[in-house]
Amino acid sequence: MALDSIWDVAFGNELNTLPEEITFLRNLPSTAISIPTTTPKTNNAAINADTANYLSITFPKPSYNISVRSMLIITDGLDMAATSPFPRQAHWLLRQTPRYRHARAYKTRLIQERIADAKRRVLSAIPSFSPNDDNEGGGRRTRRRKRSGTNDTSTITASSSEFHGITCATDHLVRRETLAARKENRAPAYDSPEAKDELFGFLVGGHDTTATTMMWAIKFLADHPRVQNKLRHVLRTEAFPSFASSSSSSSSSSDSSCTPKIPTSAAITSRTNLPYLDAVVEEIFRCAGTAASAVRQATRDTTLLGYSIPKGTDVYFMSNGPGYIQSNALNALITEDQRSASSREYRERALPAWDEEDISAFRPERWLKTTTVKTKTAVDDGGGDRETNEEKETTTMVFDVRSGPVLQFGGGLRGCFGKRMAYLEMRILVVLLVWMYELVQVPEGLGGNAAFDSLTHKPKNCYLVLQELKY
Repeated sequence: MALDSIWDVAFGNELNTLPEEITFLRNLPSTAISIPTTTPKTNNAAINADTANYLSITFPKPSYNISVRSMLIITDGLDMAATSPFPRQAHWLLRQTPRYRHARAYKTRLIQERIADAKRRVLSAIPSFSPNDDNEGGGRRTRRRKRSGTNDTSTITASSSEFHGITCATDHLVRRETLAARKENRAPAYDSPEAKDELFGFLVGGHDTTATTMMWAIKFLADHPRVQNKLRHVLRTEAFPSFASSSSSSSSSSDSSCTPKIPTSAAITSRTNLPYLDAVVEEIFRCAGTAASAVRQATRDTTLLGYSIPKGTDVYFMSNGPGYIQSNALNALITEDQRSASSREYRERALPAWDEEDISAFRPERWLKTTTVKTKTAVDDGGGDRETNEEKETTTMVFDVRSGPVLQFGGGLRGCFGKRMAYLEMRILVVLLVWMYELVQVPEGLGGNAAFDSLTHKPKNCYLVLQELKY
């Protein structure tokens, strides 16, 4: 699902991985599914007894198309390098294999084809620009305008018509490079290695991070039935009551229950004032720790908390440690004179710290705060006239994105450019899962929060027990 979504956003066409998997599983004979006769044993007798009635089933996978296979080979290679004690050497050896070379060649060819297709469609929609006005045409062309008696390159501004036909990230890349080249009086560099790397990084980052966070979301919701039930109540009674009331009757004559209609993606994304849903999604991102850190390289010699940081040093900003999801005893060790001037100036505006008593717990309510809204109400003065001078205070719960510190998407100008899409995907996934199914908590032997790190911070166990909801 995650790969299908990011592929469509990146290239504007469907990868169809999910339909392939659904068709494959529907046509799969029961004999092809390997069902173990016993559950895995641990050293804990209580856990073994608890999991005795559960069998973990791993479903086979279809033979994916070449696009999917190539992506998986390359991303698996990145995972392997990230977990190797000798990442450069390990990845170099991998790149020599025919399997990897074929996957990389296909990836390169695919991105070139997608960029070429975007150029054909997008450039014709940009005013006063010919598809030949690029680096393949061999010339530098700009639009100029006379100003104060001299040739002065105009600043190109975007109009709404210039976005006509923009359907994916590749289209945006072509359009923005075209406008940047005009402004800088140079030839567009659509096919530069940097442009291709950005597109591929968009695919890899958007796929692996979203898939990993989805795994954690399933675990958190299953392990916290109170949160799951409360969210389901909010969705059915406050957010999308029309879908809950317009249910379809069960096809079984012996079953009088109804299956609620599913909210559409348009309904889910257009309904913005849902504080508890926003809080659940934000808490999933906070606790998942999918990206353990943000990395920035020092562009000059500097000092950080009294330590000398030479130019070119990679500085890791950890988002899975003290102050974020663990108690923070470090701040007490830092004196004010060690902090930079900008840090001291920002101190009064800094986000409040999380409550250390439950900082490691999954608790969406930490993102909610109570606010009071004053409204004027109509009052009858007894003579038939109505006045509106009486004020009424209403207490309501609102979502506060500044409730505490988070760093899962980085920050500033170089923060994750896929952040909005990640929130959109997670919002839709959580709504549909909670709306259609009850996520049952799995026994301890098949659950837990143990994880391992590769490109992302993945759970070691991610088993799922679903019960379809009937109303």
